[in-house]
Amino acid sequence: MRKSVFKTLGIILIILGLSMLISCLWELSYRDLNYNALESLIISSSITVFFGLILFFSCFKSKISNISLRDGFSIVTIGWILMTVFSALPLYLSDLGFSYTESFFEAMSGLTTSGSSVIENLDIVPESLLFWRSFLHFIGGMGII
Repeated sequence: MRKSVFKTLGIILIILGLSMLISCLWELSYRDLNYNALESLIISSSITVFFGLILFFSCFKSKISNISLRDGFSIVTIGWILMTVFSALPLYLSDLGFSYTESFFEAMSGLTTSGSSVIENLDIVPESLLFWRSFLHFIGGMGII
């Protein structure tokens, strides 16, 4: 793969990590500091941005304008998988007791806008994590458009 693919994937992860911080603001506005949702969002955002920066700076001098059709398919495929892997972290790191498989399923259902869910009791989920789950549907819908 070419360096421009890794650089673009890094940018995608940085944007995803920074978008997790929107849910942190949601958590602070509701002042619902249960299930360590704020901590899980901050840690997840930090991890995502860190890996995005590694990908971005490992190919800092490459130009993104030289993307071929094969590179485009690689970016979409690997980007979707990476976004799902990192989008599952806030649910997994919270005290809600989700396994990583359940968190991955929630993230994938959001990014594919399927609407499926493994969460049985939405009343116990903090508003910030519900917002993150809804925001994943928004990101997935924009990706399809």
